[in-house]
Amino acid sequence: MSSARASGGGLSTLDLDRSSFPELHGGSLSVRIAETDAEREAAQALRYRVFYEEMGAHPDAQTLRLKRDIDEFDAVADHLLVIDNAIASDERGVVGTYRLVQSDAAERIGRFYSSSEYDITPLQDFPGRLLEVGRSCVDKNYRGRAAMQLLWRGIASYIFLHRIDLLFGCASLPGTDPDRIADELTYLYHNHLAPPALRVRLWKIAGWKCCVPTRIP
Repeated sequence: MSSARASGGGLSTLDLDRSSFPELHGGSLSVRIAETDAEREAAQALRYRVFYEEMGAHPDAQTLRLKRDIDEFDAVADHLLVIDNAIASDERGVVGTYRLVQSDAAERIGRFYSSSEYDITPLQDFPGRLLEVGRSCVDKNYRGRAAMQLLWRGIASYIFLHRIDLLFGCASLPGTDPDRIADELTYLYHNHLAPPALRVRLWKIAGWKCCVPTRIP
């Protein structure tokens, strides 16, 4: 037992278990890693509803038939889920998701998802463990602080569990006119620009996506 726990002190890294991912709770919501194919399919179905039905992306024939957002990275990724246990504690209660791809998982595909849009060589040359996050979405009825905080608490726990050193991922901004999203781009530039050694380069313009690498202290 750590001295902090024995003395009733605050949480320290000595108190945390690295052997498994803990399910975290906030009211009726909880966050954990998908454990079954049905839960992973529920995450894909949620992504389809948000990306295609709500946001207007154009599905290919298979995506339209299956009503699920699927790509090759899903098979090697961990899928972080927000679950409303008031509905159900299994795939029926999935209301939020984030896809997590570690370096060894990306090696099984031969690349990270972000490498299709960016030259991420500076990230891949970084001497540490990488985690790519993406395909995040939350059901429209749960887009508030509770679900988002749980997702980021889940990512923080995952980072600790797997000793991640560098977190990165793609985030899409609407449209291709930089003047219409000038405020967002300005904020990202002045507050979240990666250090020069970690800056990636855009291969092509694709919806003005932005990749913001973050060094884990």
